[in-house]
Amino acid sequence: MKCHALFGNPWQWFSARDFLEQKTQENRPPESQQALQVVQFLILYTGWEHFWGQQEYFQGFPVLSPAAARWLTQFNLKAVGVDAISVDPVEAASPLPIHKIFLGQEILLIENLCNIQPLIGRNFTLCCLPLKTRRADGAPARAVAIERV
Repeated sequence: MKCHALFGNPWQWFSARDFLEQKTQENRPPESQQALQVVQFLILYTGWEHFWGQQEYFQGFPVLSPAAARWLTQFNLKAVGVDAISVDPVEAASPLPIHKIFLGQEILLIENLCNIQPLIGRNFTLCCLPLKTRRADGAPARAVAIERV
């Protein structure tokens, strides 16, 4: 499965496997650290959206390790988005460890993104328009990418 990371404002991309497979900061490519210094949003494209509507969509999807999530919190990210159902594995021993790491640092999560593959290598602005809800810990949102020309 080919994975990509899309970085916002300005947007850059490279393999998301750098985040999903590497366990230590020393193994992360320097270009990822440089990109993360200047962006506010990280979108991970894993291709998992292609399992939408199938039972496979709900388990076995790629997720960040807790170490990778903690490493990402050192940057000035406002949100992390994924094209899978969650940033946490459904079979996690501890309930929602990745959610707790990011939300504990006030980094929002955007899950279930779709149609993001065409954005790879393009400059765009990401807008997420959530439904207004009361006393909720999340909300459906319309995520829109506006290409910069």
